Amino acid sequence: MKLRLEGDTAFFGVVVPLDRFESLAREHSLRVSDTSDIEAEARQFAADGIPELAVAGFVKRVCDWGGYSGVWGRILRDNNSRAIREALVEAMRHLNEAPPNLVAALASVNRVKGLGQVSFASKHLRFLRPDLCPVFDSYLQAALPYPSDLNGYASFAADCRRLGQVLAERGAFNPWPSRDGRWFAADVEAAVFSFVRLEAGDWG
Repeated sequence: MKLRLEGDTAFFGVVVPLDRFESLAREHSLRVSDTSDIEAEARQFAADGIPELAVAGFVKRVCDWGGYSGVWGRILRDNNSRAIREALVEAMRHLNEAPPNLVAALASVNRVKGLGQVSFASKHLRFLRPDLCPVFDSYLQAALPYPSDLNGYASFAADCRRLGQVLAERGAFNPWPSRDGRWFAADVEAAVFSFVRLEAGDWG
């Protein structure tokens, strides 16, 4: 665990006042406006048992959302839909364990050719279980003190969940719908991602 909370501030490689998380999350929700739609599609995809016929569409939507639309073509070229489905089903099984096993879930997705790195593999987990799984892409890997490996991802996810609990207890407004006062790990990560991009001047 890298997260340290002192008073009204979160320290974990970057220093973010807790009262900024609302505006940072709103910034992300406005700039990446299709997030909620893809979440809804992913919930149905998972509820339907991750049907093989829907795998290509899910991969494409996640990769387009991640800003690298060309990635999905390579993934679908280098893997058959059955293999991708098996990896996603196995990942979901690990995420549904008690306690959830994010190391094993990420390792399952990493076996898919083209998803061997944490960045895009974590994007797929993020949409399967946003309550548990943040994205850990190259921007965050460069800014935060977590290793860019399985254990580093699990540690970052645990800290996002912990910080989400704190934000919920403080009554921080979450701009994403259907949260009922909760802050998912993915929501916390989105706010941190906004902070990193804004601090670097990448988002104007």
